[in-house]
Amino acid sequence: MPIHIETLLEEDHLRINFSGAYESRDLAQLIKDILSLCKKHHYKKVLFDSQKVEGNIPLADTFKFGQMLSAARAQGIRFAFLCSPDQIHHDRFFENVTLTRGITAKVSTDAEELMDWLKVKRAKHATKKNR
Repeated sequence: MPIHIETLLEEDHLRINFSGAYESRDLAQLIKDILSLCKKHHYKKVLFDSQKVEGNIPLADTFKFGQMLSAARAQGIRFAFLCSPDQIHHDRFFENVTLTRGITAKVSTDAEELMDWLKVKRAKHATKKNR
């Protein structure tokens, strides 16, 4: 099954759920779509959940995604990335890539930690937007 992206418009943040087999995608378009939703709905917080992604996410793609967030002028938005233990790099590589480019991001395997860091409410009812 190819990667599936589900977008949830939460009360106080945007949530992006990824599932299925990892595949490189058009990251530029994905980032453009995410930032467009943030602008439209006045979101300043985004939670990505890749825990259900199967396969390895290459370090090069991790770097490229962080670099592209910065190039897209995503400053002012906090990005949290919920990953499985095998997806997180020991040195928090993604956090370092984004931080050095002016983007506020955190990576963790703990959903509660990320929700607290984002200072968002736990999901109750969200509007779905599938891609």
